[in-house]
Amino acid sequence: MACRALLAGAAALGFAAAASAQTAIPMVSDIQVEADLTAVANPQAAAYWGTLDADLSAALAAEVVDLISPDGLVLIVDLDEISLASLLEAQAGADDARLTGDVGLYNPQTEEVERMFTISATTNEAAPYLPAGVDVVTVSPSSAEFYAAVVKAFARGVSETVRSPG
Repeated sequence: MACRALLAGAAALGFAAAASAQTAIPMVSDIQVEADLTAVANPQAAAYWGTLDADLSAALAAEVVDLISPDGLVLIVDLDEISLASLLEAQAGADDARLTGDVGLYNPQTEEVERMFTISATTNEAAPYLPAGVDVVTVSPSSAEFYAAVVKAFARGVSETVRSPG
């Protein structure tokens, strides 16, 4: 909730800044991930998805390691609980299964959100990150392999978007 409130408040204050064109790739000083995991009802899935915020933070840090700077922006991710619930309830390989989140690049000096975007990692986008021999059609959303792949796909999507011109 704190991330969502921060994103909403900062967006209201600095939405015009988010719309301005950016040419430089932003540096990142901190990564904050918020995931409401009350949607995880399956005990097997909860074993993996219960640490989603920490695991996604680590995956994001690995993706933007070359952008880390103490004077950078704060990368804030607020995962959509509805997409998380649908991802966990989906049949294996379902095309509409996705992990979605709002991402903001917050400037603590100006207290403005400099950029906001939404990222989704679908089952198909996670497929390249599955171990060899694991079939995207049959892998269970509650498996460790699927979990690692969708976290990696989401982190990669954030990294690619951060690096693209705003």
